[in-house]
Amino acid sequence: MINFNIDGKVMIQWMKDLWEYPRSITSYGTRKTLDYLKNINKDLRIYSFKSGEKVFDWYIPDEWNFYNAYIEHESGKRFAESKINNLHVMGYSVPVDKKLSLDV
Repeated sequence: MINFNIDGKVMIQWMKDLWEYPRSITSYGTRKTLDYLKNINKDLRIYSFKSGEKVFDWYIPDEWNFYNAYIEHESGKRFAESKINNLHVMGYSVPVDKKLSLDV
């Protein structure tokens, strides 16, 4: 049973705890998030399906995870670093290790 008399500070802590998990629809971050929520609400039911399995009219995609992503200036300064904000990474994007020129 969910306790609706929870202090708002507790809920803010949940969000802080969950923020670090990079989530896509199929990722270790999503599994960790669901496990975390299961510890809060023991009645939560979690169903899992294998990649490639058909569910209704949709096929479960391959698992997609990332562990670190950033744009780095030649000086070494980093921008859009996923460890600071994982929303900088587009889901199912591919890794890139490339130098880009600003010349047109």
